[in-house]
Amino acid sequence: MTLILTGCASGPVPPTGAATTTPSEPTTTPSEPTIPSAPAPQPGEARLTPDLIYDTLVGEIANQRGDSQTAFQHAYRAALQSRNPGMAQRASRLALLSNQHQNTEKALTLWIELEPDSLKAHQIAALLHAKHNADSKTLFHLKRVAELANQQGKFGYLQAAAIAEKSNTPGKALALMQQITAGQQQNPAALYALAVTANHAKRHDIAEQQVRTALNLKPGWPQARLLLARTLILQGNPDAGLNELKAAVADNPSDKKLRTTLARTLLEQNQTEQARAHFIKLHQQSPENADIGYALGVLSTQLKHYDEAKEYFTSLIEHGQKKDDAHYYLGLINEIQEQHDNAISHYQQVSGGGNQIDARIRTARLLTNKGEIKRARELLQRLRLRTPQHQLRINLIEAELLRSTGDFASAMEIYNTALKADPDNLDLLYARGINAADLGAIEQMERDLQRILDKDPNHADALNALGYTLADKTKRLHEAKRYIERALALQPDNPAILDSIGWVEYRMGNVEQARHHLEQAAQQSKDAEIAAHLGEVLWQLGQHREALQIWQEAMQREPRNRFIRPVRKRLTGSEQGRLPQSK
Repeated sequence: MTLILTGCASGPVPPTGAATTTPSEPTTTPSEPTIPSAPAPQPGEARLTPDLIYDTLVGEIANQRGDSQTAFQHAYRAALQSRNPGMAQRASRLALLSNQHQNTEKALTLWIELEPDSLKAHQIAALLHAKHNADSKTLFHLKRVAELANQQGKFGYLQAAAIAEKSNTPGKALALMQQITAGQQQNPAALYALAVTANHAKRHDIAEQQVRTALNLKPGWPQARLLLARTLILQGNPDAGLNELKAAVADNPSDKKLRTTLARTLLEQNQTEQARAHFIKLHQQSPENADIGYALGVLSTQLKHYDEAKEYFTSLIEHGQKKDDAHYYLGLINEIQEQHDNAISHYQQVSGGGNQIDARIRTARLLTNKGEIKRARELLQRLRLRTPQHQLRINLIEAELLRSTGDFASAMEIYNTALKADPDNLDLLYARGINAADLGAIEQMERDLQRILDKDPNHADALNALGYTLADKTKRLHEAKRYIERALALQPDNPAILDSIGWVEYRMGNVEQARHHLEQAAQQSKDAEIAAHLGEVLWQLGQHREALQIWQEAMQREPRNRFIRPVRKRLTGSEQGRLPQSK
């Protein structure tokens, strides 16, 4: 019954898909009705009989003690005696709290009898009956909601639609609204509300028909044009929907709601550059709007307009708006631009919000890349103590950073400790298995990865890791290839798996096949290990310059990677790499 207390919105509850872009009719959202939980109302002008005083006081005491059933019984008797609408309203609330449908209906009936034009009473009664599939009663009260709200200038048909949509099936809500709006074919507000409900019921054909009729009656109505655009998009015609929105914005260039909807819809359709252009215009109209400034910063970052993004985020910080998010993105941009000290400075100023943990983790990575693994671990330890709910993620990150420095033994200690507390965690088993392979503990690696495959035979990462390690560390090449082929069948475009199949082909002497797979992998990922493998295969094929170039580019991207130097030195005899001398 909590829904009935708080969910009987007198304003529209937009349907799925139309929620963010279809405003309430015309531009205002009515307030949401609730039954107040104030102290017991006084009997008013009713004669204060001993029974009335007794029921009022006992009901209040019972309510304070949490005995809503007893509280209702006495409050209802007091309402009957006093004939006071406020007491009937209170009894209705207590009945709802005690989750007794019959008592609620009884109290609401009394309330409406005493106050027949109470919009709130009819809203709650309509919602109650809608939730219990009492269609005829729901219809009666919805009609009264529409009538009374319209009289008060509160968009009655949309209020009725919002309540109807609380019924158990969207189709029933649509049927109710069709009955309520029957005979209103010349009323654009009624047709608009019916279209909203039709979208909620996924009857977009009906929605389009109704909203087009509303626009014929009220040409250029911005809210109806928004609804038409959203309806067209929901029908699978995004181009038509966007064209409608663009035309609406062209006709109403100063309408911020229209332009905001167009910008967001362009984002939904992955037309990021166009969306950004409209957000820029919105920013010019409302430079103080933090949400628009933030959206522009994020979009500019995504589009790699980093200098402009920095300006937007810096402005937010200067105005004390969205400071945590702005510092996070400034850190991200500086990290991308390899200005690591600046990145760390911004990340450290993220003091809250959803990006705080990621900011700390990124700081730890940057510190590790600078050779400050001790500081990185201390930071992660503090983070672990403050956010124990994220302990698994932090453990995995810390071990990963240790692995990146070649300290596989310390990483193994973290995995072992974490697995004692959570022995069946597949992420931990996978990470420990990979680490065991790097330590040369092949049997440990096989045990961990096989445990994963016992629980999930289609775990592509485990199949790939097991196959790759067997190919790289043992002579069990045919067995290795079978594991990798199983992984490849599950994820044929995964660059890590393409790298593995290329590597096992190379180890089996199939150099041309190896080159084919490794080039596919390199096209999809700039990972240094893939570059190391592809360079080695090209070197064996006599393409020495190409191999050296691939290795050099990988070193420029990841100067501290642990894959390029060993293979380059092994094949060229030089740390820096050199071409073989011609004979």
